[in-house]
Amino acid sequence: MKTDIHHNSLEAYYEGKVELFNKRTREILSALEILGKATDRQIQEYLNLPEPNAVRPRITEAIKEGLLSEVDVTRCHITNKQVRVVAIAKKTVEYQIPLFV
Repeated sequence: MKTDIHHNSLEAYYEGKVELFNKRTREILSALEILGKATDRQIQEYLNLPEPNAVRPRITEAIKEGLLSEVDVTRCHITNKQVRVVAIAKKTVEYQIPLFV
């Protein structure tokens, strides 16, 4: 079952409306609140899940929606391949420039 993240997902997160996200996304957010930043495998290991594919699709969706951001790359300690490091996206304030002064 595919659950889309609402287009205002980052706002919802920062407003404490985490019930809008599916269970796995909430678990990933909780892990990143503690870990700060992590690879897919580190999140999977922290959540005690059997493999990275248990979190990878939700992480990719959250990145596309702006809820998470890729902040670095590193080498995986198991595969020795280059992998992404993600973190909860920073809330930005958008300023609107007045059209008429």
